[in-house]
Amino acid sequence: MKILFYNYQPNKNLDFQYDYTTSVDDILGAGHIDWLFIYEKNEDSYMEIISTIFKAYPNVKFIPIIDNKNLSIVTKFLALGATTFVLEPFNKNIKKVLSQISEISPAPQTQVEKKSSFCNMVGVSEQMQQIYSLIKKVAVSDSTVLITGESGTGKELVAKAIFKMSRRNSGPFIPVNCGAIPKDLLESELFGYAKGAFTGAVNKKIGRFQAADKGTIFLDEIGEMPLPLQVKILRVLQEKEIQPVGSNSSIKIDVRIIAATNQNLEKLVEEKKFREDLYYRLNVVPVTIPPLRERKEDIKPLVKHFFKRFLKQFDKTNDIKGFSDEALWILENYSWPGNIRELENTIERIVVLKDEGYILPSDIPPKLFQSNFEIKNEPQVSDKEYLSSMLKLTDEGINLKEVIENLETNLILQALEKTGGVKDKAAKLLNMKRTTLIEKLKRKNLM
Repeated sequence: MKILFYNYQPNKNLDFQYDYTTSVDDILGAGHIDWLFIYEKNEDSYMEIISTIFKAYPNVKFIPIIDNKNLSIVTKFLALGATTFVLEPFNKNIKKVLSQISEISPAPQTQVEKKSSFCNMVGVSEQMQQIYSLIKKVAVSDSTVLITGESGTGKELVAKAIFKMSRRNSGPFIPVNCGAIPKDLLESELFGYAKGAFTGAVNKKIGRFQAADKGTIFLDEIGEMPLPLQVKILRVLQEKEIQPVGSNSSIKIDVRIIAATNQNLEKLVEEKKFREDLYYRLNVVPVTIPPLRERKEDIKPLVKHFFKRFLKQFDKTNDIKGFSDEALWILENYSWPGNIRELENTIERIVVLKDEGYILPSDIPPKLFQSNFEIKNEPQVSDKEYLSSMLKLTDEGINLKEVIENLETNLILQALEKTGGVKDKAAKLLNMKRTTLIEKLKRKNLM
């Protein structure tokens, strides 16, 4: 077992062999490390060093040595994967930690194979791999889960994955969108009502909670739930029972609650719009889904996933050949404010409208690659008139370098589209040498 200390040299009476260095380069050149103890006073430097080391040793187990005055960063280290941490007195606690970790097998040095799909979710990014792992761990319990993330990131898919891998998977999975049901009807939808509870209640009705008995209820957009109803949800969590509207008796239920929101519930708690006690009861196991723009490596596998599905759905498997590199590049470099839902809808639109052949930039919705300018096809105008008709300087100003770069990229893509990808002809349209065009394509990662 190889143990390395960075920036701190413990005393020799440890009963363990170890190496010591003050150089990050020494760490990167060590070849193999099982356990890495790191000491650094500056928090930013700490994070930078850990990030650098993880690139070389993605599976290394690291243990931060922390001054008592820096205790606030403990949670950050644990979130990054720290096994434990060492506080003062350092020498005494290092010896204790070393005796504990000697019984723990070091992480394998081979790269763990990444899963490209998991329970109908698609993604190869490190963020998604961590979510897959978290789902496996939380599924075996009945703990309440709070899933957070922007709209369209796949919160319901995560909830369904937890349900499918749980012991409750033979029971019902009942989704409820708290923001889609009128607030005055939400209580009766969730808890049901007794006969005669209100005008029109000619028969009793079973609510969603009772329908989810022995299974899981998914409360989506929980932040939209009115405060009076939040009190009743809290009672369900505490007492494991519901009381239908208009009824004097309670009904025992066995239901796991998974909630989701695209809002900041902590902020809503501060604003007195969400109950603090309910927030903590829901947030037993938090699962945060990052937006698609923060995990761009997932875009390509998602495109392939949706493309394959819609080809089959619209019976175009033998007609559409696939995406050109240029078209795929546009998709990979769009910010996707609507996240996976927007990407899915975009691929469906492309497949529906495309008849045959390869999908080219011309098949991509224009908003995905038009930025600070709008292309207008006006024949027989000078370059100066063409640019004047397209670009308007606002009072806030523009980023000239970015606009010129975007304009050049857009015109190159248009030229390639008009010439069917023939670079000689595209270069002539742009009045440049073929070699110059190829150099630009390489620089812009368009080939």
